[in-house]
Amino acid sequence: MMSKSGSLPRIEGPSLHFRRAYALYSLIRSLEKGGITLLECLDQLEKMFLYYHGISADASDENTFNLSYTDTVHRHLIGEMNNPVHGGVWMQSALDASKSIAERIWRCAVLIQETDLLGQHLCWKFMRQGTMSSYHAKIMLDLTSRENFSIIQDEGVGYKENYFLMGRKTRFRVDYVVEATGLEYDVNTISSQSPILRRMIQKELVDPDSLGGIRVGFANNKAGPDIYAIGSLTKGTHHFVADIERIASHALRISDSLVGLQPSQPVHVALFVDRDFFSTVILMDVVPKLLVKGHMPFIFLLDKPDRSIYLPDDEREYHFFESLVVPQVIIPHCEAHGGPPQVTLTTSSAENEYGILVEQVKDINDPGFLASLGQYHIDIGILIGSEVKAEEDLRESCRLYQLKAGYYPSYQSIRQVLEQGGSKFGYSLENLSENPECDGLLSTKERSITKAPCVFSALLNSSELGVELAVEAIDRFSRGTLFSTSWRNLTTLSNGRGDGGKRSLKLIDIRSIIGRVVAPFTTAETRKRLLDVIIEELRFMTDVVLDIKDISF
Repeated sequence: MMSKSGSLPRIEGPSLHFRRAYALYSLIRSLEKGGITLLECLDQLEKMFLYYHGISADASDENTFNLSYTDTVHRHLIGEMNNPVHGGVWMQSALDASKSIAERIWRCAVLIQETDLLGQHLCWKFMRQGTMSSYHAKIMLDLTSRENFSIIQDEGVGYKENYFLMGRKTRFRVDYVVEATGLEYDVNTISSQSPILRRMIQKELVDPDSLGGIRVGFANNKAGPDIYAIGSLTKGTHHFVADIERIASHALRISDSLVGLQPSQPVHVALFVDRDFFSTVILMDVVPKLLVKGHMPFIFLLDKPDRSIYLPDDEREYHFFESLVVPQVIIPHCEAHGGPPQVTLTTSSAENEYGILVEQVKDINDPGFLASLGQYHIDIGILIGSEVKAEEDLRESCRLYQLKAGYYPSYQSIRQVLEQGGSKFGYSLENLSENPECDGLLSTKERSITKAPCVFSALLNSSELGVELAVEAIDRFSRGTLFSTSWRNLTTLSNGRGDGGKRSLKLIDIRSIIGRVVAPFTTAETRKRLLDVIIEELRFMTDVVLDIKDISF
């Protein structure tokens, strides 16, 4: 088996979540803006990874220098597989978390012509190291124990008559060769086997890249007029051309360009979220969608004043589910018994599996809080369901939108819409920043509410529209596409107008909604336990008695 280094990839370690992925994004943004040098960036990354025991790129053993490559690899495989604490790549999550930023580090190094610095730095060696699964490691361990199997260090294969020659120090005669030394990215070698590429280079339709492959646009993988490249041909631009996640990301960029979309840039998004049930559900759905698109959300949970003592008796049940069930019942339960990953986004007291910042904020207009936002390089902010008024300093700190249930500017309740003969309800997205090109209402999405059993159920149905509005707004911003008047008119529909007939809808039907309330916050194992807790709290606070047998999902 031929290896360029004479060794094998490291064994994958346990992939836990990297707790401060947001700090990685903030650090790279500082590099891209020129706030720190490339060396400073790498040094800080090294400290972060070392702090979480992330770097274990060096697999050398001083006692193995007299052994063959095969024996050395065999010893390392046994050592990594038999030691569950230090075996494999420590903190695989650190390696996984670095994939999304390593490409951007490479781009900065290329622009300032400091790629040589990367090759000398331990942190970069860690980020670009390859790994293999424990399954493949067991296969290699078995092979290295056999007498007729050898690992040699080489980069090429010679051929003489009817057999192959391999090896730098000692030449081996072999009958068969399985080439697995990685993707080829030398244009001269590729073009010798590819007439199409050779002709494109000769006709100057594409240009070779001295760092590997051909030159392509970083944002769209465009190599020339109506010519795109992906994979090993983009080595000089992206460097990481063998990782399936990066290839998928590059394919998405190409598809966007083919349909005429502007390239999407990774943005930092501040989500200012009320603690009410509907805003929480929107948050839990929005965050994974933003991460998939390469954006980094920062969550700031707002304290909502408790006005329950001023509510009439018939509104106490609704208030319990709308305002109290998440902070007072669901979050304590999930912290004690667990739940799906999205639940950890609702509290700052638990680590989340996404590695993003979740912070409790008393006053988003406080000068101290606004100053702290600067370290995160926030590009766009969205107030989700917030009743807090954003003052001028916050509105000027970034592009700021507000997502609220109802229709701009009055934001009437569902009951008011029904009383006026309306049959639809939805969410509105409002611009709060000073921008004459997209002032006031940006977009509205709505749906029918005539078949909803209660107001709470209708609002829960409409929360899906809020998710769509938030994700679309951030996507447009990331592409530098403003909200046009024509687009706004297309999405702003009937403003709740119906056939003119007045309707009434009760505030809450507990039996029809409680299963839907519990579902986003539980797994199959924790669902019944949380239901029992909510039923008991409901009986204590509102005197409503429910039997779990009457609840459907």
